[in-house]
Amino acid sequence: MNRAIKQLTVGALAVWVATISNAAPQFESLGHIVDGNTYRGFSSAAKATYVAGVFDGVLVTGAMGDVDESLLRLKQCTMHMTLRQLDTIVDAYIDKNPSQWGDSMSKIVMNAMGEACKDRGIAILPEDG
Repeated sequence: MNRAIKQLTVGALAVWVATISNAAPQFESLGHIVDGNTYRGFSSAAKATYVAGVFDGVLVTGAMGDVDESLLRLKQCTMHMTLRQLDTIVDAYIDKNPSQWGDSMSKIVMNAMGEACKDRGIAILPEDG
């Protein structure tokens, strides 16, 4: 599994507590707590909180050491983006990719940011390099 996806998973777990009151997590799903279908049921505020938690998790993981190139490129790509921009990127990606709604939100967020950053000329996913 890609290191950046693992880091996003840590962020997703950190924000799960903030979102649990808005939708019941699907523990029976394929090893992840929140998938795209669950996320789509969140309120707008819970979605923004979730995305913020993913990025906070990524940043704290980097602060704890073991920073790789993908994390540095993700930080470079998003450093001047607002939470609203990040949330909008994720929501637009989900709307455009219903075939991924059953996937883990950490993977969906990474794919959304990979696409957005690639459009900005910054490859964060290995296959985009």
